Amino acid sequence: MDLVTQGIAGASIAQLAVPVNKVRRAACIGCIAGLLPDADFLVRSAEDPLLTLEFHRHFTHSLFIAPMIAFFLAVLIWSVQRGQFAFKTLFGICCLGILSSGLLDACTSYGTHLFWPFYGKPVSLNIIAVVDPIFTSLLLFPLLAGLYHCRREKLGIILALAYLVFGWIQHERAVSFMETWSEERGHKITEYIVKPTMGNLLVWRSLYNHNDKIFVDAVRLGEPVIRYPGGVVSKFTPDRDLSWAGRGSRAWRDCHRFLAITRGWVIPLNNEGTVLGDIRYSMLPNGTKPLWELRFERNNPNAVPYLGNTRSLSPDVQKVFSRMLLGLPSS
Repeated sequence: MDLVTQGIAGASIAQLAVPVNKVRRAACIGCIAGLLPDADFLVRSAEDPLLTLEFHRHFTHSLFIAPMIAFFLAVLIWSVQRGQFAFKTLFGICCLGILSSGLLDACTSYGTHLFWPFYGKPVSLNIIAVVDPIFTSLLLFPLLAGLYHCRREKLGIILALAYLVFGWIQHERAVSFMETWSEERGHKITEYIVKPTMGNLLVWRSLYNHNDKIFVDAVRLGEPVIRYPGGVVSKFTPDRDLSWAGRGSRAWRDCHRFLAITRGWVIPLNNEGTVLGDIRYSMLPNGTKPLWELRFERNNPNAVPYLGNTRSLSPDVQKVFSRMLLGLPSS
């Protein structure tokens, strides 16, 4: 999730592990620990734009690597604040904060290498958005009250867990509606993603693959349930769309890396197949214009590709999204 929420989550869980007279110190350390795994964003190279995507939420978020990171963080803090906590307690605080980061990110749609190196695929439960102010507030306000009164505060954790359970229930409902719509269309789903849209658990984005065509819809899980049909786009197929790049060229390798990063949810954005997009994310819940695109040079397959975003929170986009949240016609 976003860095603010990660820090708050780390602080919230860390303050439960110490006596009441040390909750503030523990919360500060837990906050640092919750933020530390996202230092993987520093892994980047101007000569390899995909490197950042490959390592984001990778080994630093693994449940098996977390104790090692926690140990080094505990040693660093111990060398500065010796005597504030027993080392065993300090290590436990750091471990809780770091573990909270990986577990929380696994609940989002981006995916987290939670079981690396024993399981190479990212885990993504798709039950909460990467940014959700409601979830953040449920953690933040009880934490602030607890720190102000110098007491251990469990309410934030309880409310956050309840919100995640609600997200799981909503996810299952959205999947059920997606399956119903695919049956009405006479489609056979070979793969799908159903995920909450930004900042809420009410409007969900669904994508499914049928005969290498990706069908995009949005659903508002209120009363009544409202469907917002999207579009249909062709899935990127290397043998068909990558004929311009020779096997073994940089473009060929990077295309396959991009496919692995996106778990195959890639579409061509032009007829030549030199611009690819990650269809999992779009500004609108039922949109077919990806947030991220990867551009290659057709005349130079070994050139460094361009990775950029196409985000544009225009008034029209805001208006359509707001209408979906309110259960009104999108146009």
